Amino acid sequence: MLERPRNQTGGGVASRPGYHFGAISQVSHFKVGAAEFYTETRRLIVERIVQGSLVHVDETKANIRGKTACVWVFTNLHEVAYLYSDSRDSEMAQTTLAAFKGVLVSGFYSGYDSLACPQQKCLLHLVRDLNAERRRVMLRAWLGTREISPRRSRVRII
Repeated sequence: MLERPRNQTGGGVASRPGYHFGAISQVSHFKVGAAEFYTETRRLIVERIVQGSLVHVDETKANIRGKTACVWVFTNLHEVAYLYSDSRDSEMAQTTLAAFKGVLVSGFYSGYDSLACPQQKCLLHLVRDLNAERRRVMLRAWLGTREISPRRSRVRII
């Protein structure tokens, strides 16, 4: 039976001389090259987003080789930019959106509050928080206790 060596594929970029995707270091080298190649494209996409009248922003944790980092998502519903940050510190949003003057749609992360633009809270984030609070209140009633620690809920029903 004939077998193809593990570091070769059937075609495309991987079949080009010098590109053997079996080694992690070579894959990393390829990614670095692609990131450098698209740096100007990324800058132009972010610039178009910031110059618009509407930006949706969100952030999420990412596990990069065992280290917790953050990926920020900025979109104007036509372009999307994903930006990496070592932390969830609001500096990324503040720096990226410094010149933005339109309406910012975001979750309830307090890091957005310092931005000097009109803001609207994301309806999906609000519904998620209301549902979490509803479940918390129902559990509290079922258990007959007043104290149930909230989990991710920023809304309180008293």
